[in-house]
Amino acid sequence: MNVTIVAEISTSHLGDCFRLQELILHAKRAGADAIKLQKRTVALLYSSDELAKQYRSPFGGTLFDYRTGVELDEQGFIMVSELCQKLSLKWFVSVLDFPAFEFVEQFNPSGIKVPSTISNHKNFLEKLSKSYGGPIIVSTGMSEQKYVDYVIEKFHNNSQLIIAHCISAYPAPSNSCNIAYVRTLLKLIDGFDNISVGYSSHDHGSLASMLAVAAGATYIEKHIKLGNTSWNHFDHVCIDVGGTEFFSFVQDIREAQNICGSELKLMHDSEFHKYIPNVNHN
Repeated sequence: MNVTIVAEISTSHLGDCFRLQELILHAKRAGADAIKLQKRTVALLYSSDELAKQYRSPFGGTLFDYRTGVELDEQGFIMVSELCQKLSLKWFVSVLDFPAFEFVEQFNPSGIKVPSTISNHKNFLEKLSKSYGGPIIVSTGMSEQKYVDYVIEKFHNNSQLIIAHCISAYPAPSNSCNIAYVRTLLKLIDGFDNISVGYSSHDHGSLASMLAVAAGATYIEKHIKLGNTSWNHFDHVCIDVGGTEFFSFVQDIREAQNICGSELKLMHDSEFHKYIPNVNHN
């Protein structure tokens, strides 16, 4: 079993490329396999009334100011592409609308993700399924089984599909993580060589993610940040990579992977306590 660990940066870079570079470097040092960003077309995704709502940030006093302030521009994505190539680190992007997908695709990310927040945007999903055949990750938070079935139907022909079990609570209480569903997903994808199962973690700590690995998940995603930012969305569920917590998280997942081992029944060199038949009494 080989588990991919993703450092979910989202917009924790706060629109600052220097901060983003530090987040990427910390993720790499901690042992992550990939980083993930997010892209949206602000004026398309939100109504004018929503964008006019008060939201305090260094960029201004409205949601529009905040959302446009934390979006990465072309130079930001060029920097990400070049740095991740240098570090041998995969990177991909959650896209929330079709123009955002078209914008991101020009930088050739290793994959595209569909976040839980737009699972009801069927027009976008239909268009994406017809336009993109590369690796795709779909989070299934705040949805029912019929959405999972829809995802398999629409994206099973992609080169790779990862269905990420997810609970869209920030943070997700332990009694809502429902990790046993990972086993149900594995049964659903039986027969598809290009589909695998993951877990997008919004819970605190590493236990739920370790249990997801034990249940068969081969993709684990965890939100990260650099320092505390009270005005940033979901800051309180992110792991601060400035300390040792994310490094410990990665080590916990690797240990879970190591403990799970192989699905084959093997004899190990460490095993020794077995009686040898006594030929005189057998």
